Amino acid sequence: MASKSSSSDILASSSDIVENFSRIYDNEEQKPPASVLHSVVDDIVVRSVPTARYTDQSYHERERTELWGNVWQVVCWGGDIPEAGDIKLYDNAGISAIVVRQEDGSL
Repeated sequence: MASKSSSSDILASSSDIVENFSRIYDNEEQKPPASVLHSVVDDIVVRSVPTARYTDQSYHERERTELWGNVWQVVCWGGDIPEAGDIKLYDNAGISAIVVRQEDGSL
C-alpha cells in the first residue's frame, strides 16, 4: 500500500501493532488464537490529533452542540447500582440524568 505521509502523520506498522497486542497476553494463562496474532493488514498512515482538540474551548463547544446530544451516552453498568433505591448521577456537556434502580429491578 503506497501512500504519502507528512511530518504530522504517524506511520503505524502492522507488525508493531501485532507485537503490542501480543504483549497484552504475555502474562495471561489463556492465549488468543494464533490467527489473532497474525499480521494481515498493510501499514497504515494515522494522522496525529492536534493538542487543541483537547484544550481549545471552541472544539469543546462544537462537540457539546453537535456530538454529545446525538450519540448514546453510557451512564453506568447495571451492577453499579444493584439495590433498589441506588442511584447514579450523570452530567456531561450539559446533559444531565439520574438513573435509579427501582423496586422491581428496572432502571
